[in-house]
Amino acid sequence: MIMTHETGAFALKTTIVRAALVTMVFACGSGTAFAATAAAPPDATTGDVRCIVVEATKMGAARDPAMRGEAGSALLYFMGKLDGRVPTLSLATAMDGQAEKMDSAALIADDQRCQTELQAMSAHLGQALVDANTAWLKAHPQPAPKEPGPEKPNTAPAPNTAPAPQAAPAPQTKPKTP
Repeated sequence: MIMTHETGAFALKTTIVRAALVTMVFACGSGTAFAATAAAPPDATTGDVRCIVVEATKMGAARDPAMRGEAGSALLYFMGKLDGRVPTLSLATAMDGQAEKMDSAALIADDQRCQTELQAMSAHLGQALVDANTAWLKAHPQPAPKEPGPEKPNTAPAPNTAPAPQAAPAPQTKPKTP
C-alpha cells in the first residue's frame, strides 16, 4: 500500500506494507521486541532523518491520540538534533530520499534503534533533573521541620500588671467672695 502524508511545506512519500506498519505500531505500544535488524545508518544525520521518517509514519498511522503525541514528541526531538547539527539541511529532500530506501523491515529496525536512543535520552534527562534538584537543595537548605514538643495547656494571657492610668485631677477654681 502506498501511504502519502503531506504536512505543511513538505510531502513525505513512503511505501509501507500495511501489515508491517500495523505490527510496528502495536509492538511499540506493548514493548515487544522485533528480530528485524538493519545496517546502522552511515552517519548520525542519516540516522536522525530515518527516525523522523519512522516517527512521522507512526504519527500519521496512529489513531490513538496518546500514541500520536508520543510520536510527535519523538519527531520534535530528532528534528531538534538535526537543526542543531545541520541547520541548512533540506528536511523534505532528505526525508524523501531516505523514505524511498526504507522497506517494512528497515522501518521496524529503525524504529527499534530510534526507541533505544529515546529511552536512553529519557533516562539521562531524568537523572539530570534529579541531580539538578539535589544540587539546588544543597545550595538552598530548607529549615528542618519542628519536632512536636509536649503540648502546653491552654492558658489565658498573663494579666496586665501595670497600674491603671489615673484620671487627671479636676482643675481647682477659687471660691467667689461676696
